[in-house]
Amino acid sequence: MTDELHEYFQDEKNCYRDLGAARKAFGNTATTEAQYDQMEKTLGLMFLHCPEDLQDIVHATMTESTQRRFYFEMRWANEKLDNA
Repeated sequence: MTDELHEYFQDEKNCYRDLGAARKAFGNTATTEAQYDQMEKTLGLMFLHCPEDLQDIVHATMTESTQRRFYFEMRWANEKLDNA
C-alpha cells in the first residue's frame, strides 16, 4: 500500500488535484467532521510522499486546514446540540 501511495503522490497532477479538493472541503460549510478528518489524513500522507518541491504548498495547506478546523468544530458542536 505504501508503494501505491508513494507512486500516486509522486505525480504532481495528483497532488494538485487533491490539494484543490482539500481547499474545497475546508471552504465548504457542509463538510462533515468525518470528511474533514479524512482530508487532513490525506494531506499528511501527501506531505510524506509528494515531490520535495511541493512540500511547502502541502504544508501550507495543512496549516490552513488546522486553522480553519476551529470554525468547523464550533458548527459541528452546535449541530450536535441541536440534534440532542
